Amino acid sequence: MAARVLIGLVVGAAQVFVRAGLSAYQQALVNARKQGMTADTVKRAGGASTMALEEAYKILGVSAGTPREEVLARFRHMWKINEGSGSFYLQSKVFRAMEAIDAESGIDTPDPRVPPKGGGDAPPGGRGGAGGSPAQPPPVGEDKRG
Repeated sequence: MAARVLIGLVVGAAQVFVRAGLSAYQQALVNARKQGMTADTVKRAGGASTMALEEAYKILGVSAGTPREEVLARFRHMWKINEGSGSFYLQSKVFRAMEAIDAESGIDTPDPRVPPKGGGDAPPGGRGGAGGSPAQPPPVGEDKRG
């Protein structure tokens, strides 16, 4: 008997909350229409914001004329560094920067978790970035020692 009463109370309370929620939603729609909101304006307001190209270049430490290979190398290097430190925020900034640069060129942004085909994640110029070229792995079949 007590179980029936308890179930009746829970179902009744749930009905009250659902009705109140629907009523609040309907009133919000009425208020939005009064203010001139349409589905189209809501879509535009909630759309994905894009990073400015200048900010993207600053984040990756490159300029507009930098070759794509070097931009990709910087992107992968910075991704890997921030992955190791556990900074999801910085990783997101690096990814969005690369995404903005790629969007300008109409290119899909590569998945940074997939290693590059040529190998190596260091940016051009070695670890310190002070000139020179990155070390190239020996061709397949050749020994490093000899």
